[in-house]
Order: sequence, then structure tokens, then C-alpha cells
Amino acid sequence: MKDSEELQISTGNIFEELPEKISLSHKIIDIAKLTLPHGLFDPETPLPEEDLLDSFLPVTVLPGNHHFTIVDGCKRYLRQKQNKQGKISCGVIQTELDEFTGGLLRIALNRSRPRTLQEKILFLSWLKNNCTEETFVPAAQNAGFSPKDIELMTPVLSCDSHVKEALFNGSLDISLVTYFQVLSHEDQKYYLKTFKNLKLSLQTQREFLEWLPEIACIENKEVRDILSEKKITNILEDAKLNDPQRIQKIHSSLYEKKFPRFSDAMRIWKKQAAALNPEPSCVSFVPSPYFEKNLLEIKITVTNCIVIRQFM
Repeated sequence: MKDSEELQISTGNIFEELPEKISLSHKIIDIAKLTLPHGLFDPETPLPEEDLLDSFLPVTVLPGNHHFTIVDGCKRYLRQKQNKQGKISCGVIQTELDEFTGGLLRIALNRSRPRTLQEKILFLSWLKNNCTEETFVPAAQNAGFSPKDIELMTPVLSCDSHVKEALFNGSLDISLVTYFQVLSHEDQKYYLKTFKNLKLSLQTQREFLEWLPEIACIENKEVRDILSEKKITNILEDAKLNDPQRIQKIHSSLYEKKFPRFSDAMRIWKKQAAALNPEPSCVSFVPSPYFEKNLLEIKITVTNCIVIRQFM
């Protein structure tokens, strides 16, 4: 493609503020004159493996007074900058756009491709900061966010950076942000530090975040005091345990604190059942769950059976 050769891209009529067609001209530009879009790309985003097309696909840019703002192709730009490229192939937008419509165009051009949670939060945050209260939700839906996405992600926009980082690295599920925000700033950080290397399931995360504030309230302690108790730290430091075993033991420890009367009743039951059991390897006594019913089930395992047949 030669310099000044013109082409057009379609915006797909996603945002009414954008024209349906955007005109571009091809130019080779000094890479030092390019800047990343403010608030619409995280420069710490890990780059994918190098693609041969990086050197051929132009980067879409919006011209400014002394620089060009990248609208599409941020990762291609960073890859070529990393490779010490002095100049870069660009599609320079000729249609008149301001900073706001330029941001909408970036979102529109990236709407149909898979987006990471980090990218979704960035886009939604930009829309929240640049739209009015009345236009935010419609704009977010036009950008490809479902009502459920908006409901889950909007609380994240006001969270501290350590909460967002936990979401992005999988330490915290986005559906539990409101539970997590109940914890104090110090307790949040201690919780994340404690379970940093353990892959907690969604259900386990939910239970821990429900139980810990209640336990702390009952014992008149901070959540970080509960998690720093010797019983918990010994489990975390036990080299003989694998991660699932650590999680299960911590779960059992917190469960006992959350349900002390039931845990005491279960210990008494196990002790008495063991004392009465004539053959533990073959016989087991099974009470109703949580002793809610006046019912006892006895299971007997038979290994040798003599069948007696009656002949007429």
C-alpha cells in the first residue's frame, strides 16, 4: 500500500455519535510520534506471541497537534516498538473525530473480538467517565456489555487497584466483589496474601468471604487475626500437604469456628459411634444431615455371603 492511499472502515452503526464510514489514508510514521489511547489500553498488558502480520497490518491512528493517538493496534505497536522499529505503517483517520468519538471508535473496532476481563473493565470505566448518567447504560450495551455484565462490573470501577488485580489474576471472582468490599482495606490485602497461591473454587471463595466477617465479629477480632492464627499458618506451611488438602483443612478449621455447636455435636457423635461400633471396617452409623431428623442409618458391608437354597 502506498502513502496517501485512501481506504474506509465501517463502524457498524454501533454508536450514533460515529459516522457509518471512517476514511483513512495510509502513511509511514515515526514510531516515536505514536501514543497509546488514554484510559483505553493498559500498557502492562502481556503481549501475545509475535505474529508475522504485525509488520504488515497498519495501526489505526487519530491525528493530533504533535502526535498520533492509536485507535486500533496497540499490541502491534508495542511489539514493533519492542523490536526497535523506527517507523510504522499506519492508517491515519481523515474523518473528523474528537477525543470522545475516537474512544468510541476504538471500542467499536474491538467489540466483536474476545476481550479479557481487564479490557472489559477498562472500556466500561472509560464509558462511565465519558458518558452522562442517562447515556452510560445504553452506550455500554451498544459496546457489547450485557445487563448482567454491567451489573457485575460497575461496582468494580470504584475498587482499589489490588482488588482489580485480584480479579484479573483469578484470585477473586467478580460475582463476589460486594462480599469482598465488606472487609477492611487491611483485611482485603491479608486475605489475598493468604490465598495467593491457592486456587479457591467459586463456592469456597463465597463461603470464606461469608464466614470470615461473622467469625471476626463473634470473636471480636479482625479477619487478618483469624487468618494469622497458628492453626491456619501451620496448614499453609505444611510441606506434606498439596494445595487441595490445604484448602480442605482451612475450610474445616473455619467451618468449626462458624458452626461451633454443630462441630462439637459432631465430635461427640463420632466418639460415641466409634465406641459402640462392633466392626468399623464393615459397619457404619450415618445420622441425618446436621442431626435435623430423629433418624439413624446403619450401613453394613458383607464380604463373604453364604446362599442357602431351599429345594422342594
